[in-house]
Amino acid sequence: SDDWGSDPTNPSLNLPSKVLFPVVASDVVAAVNFAKEHGLEISVKNSGHSYQGASSKKDTLLLNMSRYTHYAPTGITDCDASILDNT
Repeated sequence: SDDWGSDPTNPSLNLPSKVLFPVVASDVVAAVNFAKEHGLEISVKNSGHSYQGASSKKDTLLLNMSRYTHYAPTGITDCDASILDNT
């Protein structure tokens, strides 16, 4: 029988394996470090849909930025790149 739900070419099966909703920059840094340590590829959903499917790539760690704090309460802040693990 033609079971579209088990067809590996079905685009509805092309989904990230894990989704995070970072709120602050340190959440993003932690997610990147986690992905690096575990050999995961990252995909990002900034807003809406990606025509190329970048925001719903299979077997990735998706960072859904919909809850990210857009503005710091005290204005623009500089990120400290030294906190990143460069190993």
